[in-house]
Amino acid sequence: MDYNWKQIKRLFKPDGSLRDIYIQNITIYDWKLLVNFLERDFERLFDKKHEINIKNISEDYVEYHFANSEDIDHQFISIKIDDILINCHLYDETEIEFDIDPKEIKSNVEFDLILKFMNLMRLKFQRSVKLTDEMNNRSCIIIIHADGKSEFLKEDGNMEEFKFNR
Repeated sequence: MDYNWKQIKRLFKPDGSLRDIYIQNITIYDWKLLVNFLERDFERLFDKKHEINIKNISEDYVEYHFANSEDIDHQFISIKIDDILINCHLYDETEIEFDIDPKEIKSNVEFDLILKFMNLMRLKFQRSVKLTDEMNNRSCIIIIHADGKSEFLKEDGNMEEFKFNR
């Protein structure tokens, strides 16, 4: 790893809020791709302990949900990689949002799992994936661009490129 955990860990200082992982400019087709990917291919890509709770969510549900979101109970996807819980709520048809609790990112080990997850999503959707403070999809604290370049927010407010094992 070419990043310095001491520089990164401040981004996960528990402050009572979550961190969000966003993939933007998404379509219904991409939501269906996510559901299929999690049901069929995700397991073999993580050699660590993991669980996926995607019950009651299918391609048909995704389509129905976004067409009738005001009239139905909202389901969500839950992914657990080691001790990191990642939740995905179907809030917006045009972006996929995953929530993580910064208290669960205690070392470079968990951070590496988050980076692996973000990079996997980047590769799957061929789009930039960014980590932000809760409900702030405009600014980012970490971004993995569609081309694989990765950056994190330094204390001075500027972004700095870093490298990680893909």
